[in-house]
Amino acid sequence: MNIKKQMVASGRVQGVGFRQFVYEEAKKHHLYGSVRNRNDGAVDIEVEGTNEKVTEWVTRIKQGNGFSEIQELTSQETDEIDHNQTFSIRYD
Repeated sequence: MNIKKQMVASGRVQGVGFRQFVYEEAKKHHLYGSVRNRNDGAVDIEVEGTNEKVTEWVTRIKQGNGFSEIQELTSQETDEIDHNQTFSIRYD
């Protein structure tokens, strides 16, 4: 059964390759959703997949890419399962 989470990562997460890192890790874990920068310096993430895969992925992104530093990662599970088949970096 799939779950979907809406997340916000704050800290040193813009200008350090964090979105690309999130994207690559999502692909490795066979997850779907999107990642985008916010105007306030944080990053929005929507992720969908099995509970096990999402949990593994969250553990990995909390470690960062060597340049990023997450100070806070908020997460809210939602009932709106989109059944997306891709993960994308959004530029809107």
